[in-house]
Amino acid sequence: MNEKSPFEYASYKEFLLAHSKVRGIKARWAETVQCRPAFISQVLNGDQNLNLEQAEALSRTLELNAVEKKYFLTLVLKERAGTHELEKHFNAELAEMRSRWLQLKTRLEQKRSISEAEKERYYASWIYSAIHILVGCPSFNTATKISTRLRLSPDIVANALATLKELKLIESISGSAYKRTSNTLHLPHDSKLIQQHHINWRTQCLSNLQMPTNPEDFHYSSVISMSLQDVQGLRKLILNWVEKSKALIQNSGDEELYSLSADFYRI
Repeated sequence: MNEKSPFEYASYKEFLLAHSKVRGIKARWAETVQCRPAFISQVLNGDQNLNLEQAEALSRTLELNAVEKKYFLTLVLKERAGTHELEKHFNAELAEMRSRWLQLKTRLEQKRSISEAEKERYYASWIYSAIHILVGCPSFNTATKISTRLRLSPDIVANALATLKELKLIESISGSAYKRTSNTLHLPHDSKLIQQHHINWRTQCLSNLQMPTNPEDFHYSSVISMSLQDVQGLRKLILNWVEKSKALIQNSGDEELYSLSADFYRI
């Protein structure tokens, strides 16, 4: 399944339409921007427009990165422009942003792309992603150290390392050590593999809970009742926390392996 980037569209409505094929997605969008589902349909198919606050909230639901988010919001500004001159101004901004994106996209495409079949192998088990990330930690970048750290048999680790090398996600360095390559995987929010990825790590969480307590581990579970208005406020707090966490993780060094999962859903 190809990822749909807002940069591939001249209208934010066309971009949203391309993402609206999933069953129930319009209702979820309406919940995110705190409006009726009918309004979302009017935006997609009529003359109504999102305001900037609604567009910003939707960009987080769509998991747009910072560059995509800026482009998406500028598309909304262009659509809401009240004069031809203002529309021209935003079109010029969009053209410049898209030109920079195309240059970056070309450079990235020079790297090896991971096929859907290869992604299915990678996400078939938590072991592949765990070892893939773990080899980036200098203290755990050999088969023996990985086997000890993850409590896996040497044969399982050897097979996983061979698979990751075949997928060009890791490579051998001096001696028996490995390192991650520049090739990366990213699952769009509408990928059919997202569910399996969540299951993999929720299952590991259950295994962790059955082990002796580690005082550094953190688990929190609660069954709650809330007003629908406060549900939106809590969801926004969680999304903001996720964004801040991602920024911290991105700038952090590779020393240890952790799992981070967040769940908030209607029962």
